[in-house]
Amino acid sequence: MVNNKIKSIFRGTVLRRIYNLTSNRNWCSNGYNRPEIYKNIEFVKYETLYECEIDKPPFEIGESVYINNLDLIVLIEDRVRSTNGEYVYNIDYHFDTIEDEETEKSKIDAENKLASALVKYNEYLKKQEIENNLNKKWYWRIFRFIIRIGEPYCRF
Repeated sequence: MVNNKIKSIFRGTVLRRIYNLTSNRNWCSNGYNRPEIYKNIEFVKYETLYECEIDKPPFEIGESVYINNLDLIVLIEDRVRSTNGEYVYNIDYHFDTIEDEETEKSKIDAENKLASALVKYNEYLKKQEIENNLNKKWYWRIFRFIIRIGEPYCRF
């Protein structure tokens, strides 16, 4: 009797949270955006979710599979055949998003980069303001000066 069963291993991912600094350039204009810290995730490893034997033919990439014992529907993202004849399926299941030493290191690094980027950003804004003032007519500069003096007293 021919065995029509294949051993299958379903693996999910473990992710790590990291912090990065946004890009300073704004490609829509010639200016800079205010730099900010944003959270991102990166792949750490695969962990086995479920092992079973299934009938041939094996599942295809992009196919949805219902795992009865776990009451879970998963999507097959990748299928690999191992040397001992079993199929390993990488699925869209995420076990955990961890925060460890590398997360803390990336956060501190991003905060240090943000501090230096904000200094550059403020210098850029001051430079732009000076250039804008030089390009304006003399009466507009006086009018702007008068408005700045009256700002604390004038509430429109």
